[in-house]
Amino acid sequence: MVKRKSLGDLNCSWCRAADVIGDHWSIVIVYTAFRGARTFSDFANTIPISRNILTQRLNHLVAHGVMTRRRVKDGSFWSLYELTKMGEALFPAFVAQGQWGDEWLFEEGKQPAIVIEKERCEPVARVEVRSTAMRPLDSASVRFEPRSGTDEVPSDGTSAGAG
Repeated sequence: MVKRKSLGDLNCSWCRAADVIGDHWSIVIVYTAFRGARTFSDFANTIPISRNILTQRLNHLVAHGVMTRRRVKDGSFWSLYELTKMGEALFPAFVAQGQWGDEWLFEEGKQPAIVIEKERCEPVARVEVRSTAMRPLDSASVRFEPRSGTDEVPSDGTSAGAG
């Protein structure tokens, strides 16, 4: 197996996030956890993945703090996997990713699932990026700048502070 290059040491939030959850199996595992999977068998019976890869990816997510693993206290060898606060914080990104997939990868009316608010039994609103004044933003409305004290260079070729 080819070892992929780690992005975890780069001074870039998107690179580090990709290093932790960027492979397709990790994304599917976290999505499956959001849908209620808790045991190894829950994941193995839901995701078309080999058991050794599932074990590796669960261990990776636990090691990076996205999930926890704890033994069931009934004396069995079963473990429960649960999303941590860090893992739960991925929820808006996962909803946005699913909404993107619904819009761009499926024909209208052929989308496989919809996210429904439990209390009101209504579809959740489209995830949007908004300014602090609550204005909707798109990629043309923002720029990426290094925070003070960092050495990140904007990827758009502009100098920090240009605008």
